[in-house]
Amino acid sequence: MIKLSFAMFKNEILSKKSIMGIAISFIYSLLWIFVVNPDKFGIVNFTAEYFKLLYVLIIYLSFQLVDFDVKNNILINLFTGVFSRLQIIISKLISLIFMGIYFAFIGELNNLFVSIVSPKSFGISKFLEINHLKFILSIMLVIFTMGSLCLLILSLNLKSKTISTITTIAFGIINFFSYSVVTGIEYLHHPITPITNIFMKTPMYNTAKLLMEFNFSNVVLYISWGILFFFLFTVIMNKKEIS
Repeated sequence: MIKLSFAMFKNEILSKKSIMGIAISFIYSLLWIFVVNPDKFGIVNFTAEYFKLLYVLIIYLSFQLVDFDVKNNILINLFTGVFSRLQIIISKLISLIFMGIYFAFIGELNNLFVSIVSPKSFGISKFLEINHLKFILSIMLVIFTMGSLCLLILSLNLKSKTISTITTIAFGIINFFSYSVVTGIEYLHHPITPITNIFMKTPMYNTAKLLMEFNFSNVVLYISWGILFFFLFTVIMNKKEIS
């Protein structure tokens, strides 16, 4: 099952779209450094900015863990082959873990890249100031929770040709918006309305908050969302007719 999970993960990260996405993310870093004034931001702020773009790729690849199997008639062969449904479902979870490790590495590589390219604004000393454990855990938690949500959404309509694209774009836009809301509430102390109070409980809000402020209560809430999403995905896929 580990081999199956790794094969799924490898298939996704070596795809042309994945490689192109990573390349664009590094180009984005260079543009941000040379076009935007980095003196106004610390490296922690920069990682949050960089993650806004990387987040879109993470959402897209999370959908592809199932969407690729459906479009290529692989899923029906897996479910009717030597693996049980539960094993296939667990393999998706393991694939998300592999993705978490991979994107945490990409994030750290980008942090180091920025530190070297812009020594006056950031530099290696700033890179060493990053709490790397929290940074890595944050990315892995985002991939687990939001990846599970993507799998859940796709499981509701496996044959949809547009759901992954539309949701990826929607989540990307919401994520950009969420950072502004988090900044306003957590740092500028804007008043909390009934609508923002509800939004603060959602994984979308807590995705942005997790990258900006890693704390225990936020982590517990975020993991709880991830467990709920993956549980529902498991229930639906166990009962779904695959044809």
